[in-house]
Amino acid sequence: MTTRLRQFAFRFGPSLILVLGFAALALLRHANLELYYQFQQWTDHSADYTPFVDMQAILQAEACWQQGVNVYVANACMGGGYFNYSPFLLWLVHLPLSGADTTPAALLTDFLLIASLSLLPPAKSETESAFRLIVIVSPATLYALERANLDVTIFAFSVLACYLLGKKPLLRVAGYALIVLLALAKFYPVFALVSIIRERRRVFLLTAAGCLITLLLGFFAFKSQTISAISIIPIGWPFDGQFGSANIPYGIRVLRAPGDFFGGMRVFHYDFTWFDFGVFTVLRLIALIIFITSIRHYRHNVPAIQNPAMTLFTVGGAIIIGCFFTAQSGNYREIFLIFTLPALWLIAKTSPPVAQAHLALLIIGVVFTVWQPFLNGVLFAFLGLFVSFPALNFPKFIFWLFRELLFWWIMIQFAAILAAAALPQLARFYRPAAAQT
Repeated sequence: MTTRLRQFAFRFGPSLILVLGFAALALLRHANLELYYQFQQWTDHSADYTPFVDMQAILQAEACWQQGVNVYVANACMGGGYFNYSPFLLWLVHLPLSGADTTPAALLTDFLLIASLSLLPPAKSETESAFRLIVIVSPATLYALERANLDVTIFAFSVLACYLLGKKPLLRVAGYALIVLLALAKFYPVFALVSIIRERRRVFLLTAAGCLITLLLGFFAFKSQTISAISIIPIGWPFDGQFGSANIPYGIRVLRAPGDFFGGMRVFHYDFTWFDFGVFTVLRLIALIIFITSIRHYRHNVPAIQNPAMTLFTVGGAIIIGCFFTAQSGNYREIFLIFTLPALWLIAKTSPPVAQAHLALLIIGVVFTVWQPFLNGVLFAFLGLFVSFPALNFPKFIFWLFRELLFWWIMIQFAAILAAAALPQLARFYRPAAAQT
């Protein structure tokens, strides 16, 4: 393979392969809907016979809102459902669209994600390219594309924002403005604004102030609807396709009640108790200790935040960490783990052998995380050939607990990497004052 062809493959290969995978699934759906549904059940366990259901819900909510319907309560216009996204999104998508326009809108957003992959820093080797591709074509990505979830659009524009952050000051301002726009549309991208720390002190202060003022204006302009949206964010079933720091205390609480919870039960009224808060507090204290002790493993090997790969890690890592510790998120949000791979590979390449082994485990952990729904399905379908269904409950619990603890560990390591990258940036804020004294 020539150097030019190799470079082309590293930059555009993931997008091309994902297009082929997307087309193959579309053909399978058209040829055999039942087989397609079974395949999706194996990959995300939350398949739906109707494609692009998340995009359909957003467009239908937009149409209902324009008709004067209060979409933040269950209503007939939305088939008994409600809208729990930002009210700014309704204003932003103020177009004459409805649920009937789902397919073209969904295809557009899905291909935005696929195209945005070409803006990522290209892999430097075949091995790195292979690992990156494994994560890109994972069940998490296919699930996001199959539902045309809003996270697909946010992913694409977050990649664009990272690209702009590597340019001249005016374009960097446009990148931060884009992140603010995304935060107004769906709250959680606000965590990506931690990337402002890459700027010089004066620029940091001005940019941070501008972003904060814009966010506050957006909040007060839609105050009542925003409060309504936040108040109805649902708590998902901890044993399904959800990740979040609440899963372990929530799961333990559920398992203390009677019922076959791994067998498909989904309805459970959940009120946090002192026991749950105790479990949560212990977990967070342990996480804090591991976080503090882990920073030293990365301090001398993490590139500056201004590095394109590290900019991506800062944005994607901050989003994943913020979502993990504040709320539950669907598996589709794991697509932001793609942002972390270029930096993880770069850090591993420049680290001593012991740190390389540590980072290799971290990369493998990311791969396992995005593929765990499929691995779960394969493992327990195989075990189901030899034992009765009730006998699988304990192995399922062990698999679930391992998954949850692994996600905690990955989030702690991501936070340590971000802290190691941020400390030199923070030093610029107090060194001039110290020098004057």
